[in-house]
Amino acid sequence: MTAKGYLGSPHSIKVQIAQLQESKRYFQERAASTTVPVDRIKVRSHAIADQVGAGAVKMYTLDEEISRLYSVLWRREDNIWKMINHMRNVDYMKVLFKVYVQGKTIKQASQEMGRSYNYTLEVHKEALAAFEKKYSSFLQGQKKAE
Repeated sequence: MTAKGYLGSPHSIKVQIAQLQESKRYFQERAASTTVPVDRIKVRSHAIADQVGAGAVKMYTLDEEISRLYSVLWRREDNIWKMINHMRNVDYMKVLFKVYVQGKTIKQASQEMGRSYNYTLEVHKEALAAFEKKYSSFLQGQKKAE
C-alpha cells in the first residue's frame, strides 16, 4: 500500500459508513411504510410480515457493520495521527495532518499554513515520500493484509 493510500483510507471508510447508513434508512422507511391489507376473503399478511422481519434483520446486520467500521475508522485515524506526529519535519507534519486527518484540500492547508499553494504542493509530495520511506515495512504489511 502506498503512503497516500494508507493516509487516505479513513475517507474510504467514511464513505462506506455513509452508504451503509443510507441503506439502513431505506430499510427503516420501508418498514415504517409497510401496511397489512385486510381483505374479508383473502388475508395475505405472511408475505408482508416476512418482508418486515427481513428488513429488521437487515437493519440489525447493517448496524453491526456500521459499528465495526467505526471501530476500524477510529483505530486507523488514531494510528495515522501518531505516525504523522513521529515525522521529523514540522511542515510535513502540518500538511499531512491538515490533508489526511482534518480532510482539507492542499489549497486550504496552504492558506492555513500561510504558504503558497505551489510550496505546499511540493511539501505534500515530499511528505508522502518521507512517510513512505519511514513506514515502508508497515505499509508493505498493510498491502498484504488487503
